[in-house]
Amino acid sequence: MNSFTDIEQSKKLAEILPIESADMRYSPLGDNMHPWIWTDTFIEKDAIPCWSLAALLDVLPKRYNDDTVYIPLVGRYYEGNKFICGYFGDGLLDWTFGETPVDACVAMIEKLHEQNLL
Repeated sequence: MNSFTDIEQSKKLAEILPIESADMRYSPLGDNMHPWIWTDTFIEKDAIPCWSLAALLDVLPKRYNDDTVYIPLVGRYYEGNKFICGYFGDGLLDWTFGETPVDACVAMIEKLHEQNLL
């Protein structure tokens, strides 16, 4: 189970999130793309930003509105092998599911973006 976004997720997120929020990058090594830790501000021509689970949790907003603070949480869904990403505050605001914690966070970021909440 990866602890970072795959190439397709990374390409989608690069359209939604600031590139600077990525803490890794996919960089060509021969004919294949491999993830590397982002070590400087230099961006290679063919590099694709990549987000670790920690970076994904960091970009999720911590405040939903002026009155209620929501904290993003990730865990295993109690029915089956799915993972859940949810916002919890005064009550459950919203949640998404995925095969991995990264999948669940990416789904939440996409959902918040579609609702203009990100």
